[in-house]
Amino acid sequence: MTLRSVPETIKSLRATLKQLEQTTDTARDSMDFAQLKRIFLKRIAELEIERACATADRPGYKIAS
Repeated sequence: MTLRSVPETIKSLRATLKQLEQTTDTARDSMDFAQLKRIFLKRIAELEIERACATADRPGYKIAS
């Protein structure tokens, strides 16, 4: 199994989330759907933070404070 890079994973999660949001099924308004959407958004945020921290670790980069 090949692991995806962080940017590829973020792109994949966003595409999947977009597909979910375009679903016309009535289940879209359910609590389960809302929870699944929260999980996707949280994971995307975690990966974005990971990517920002990895970039900040490079010489010449600083995280704004």
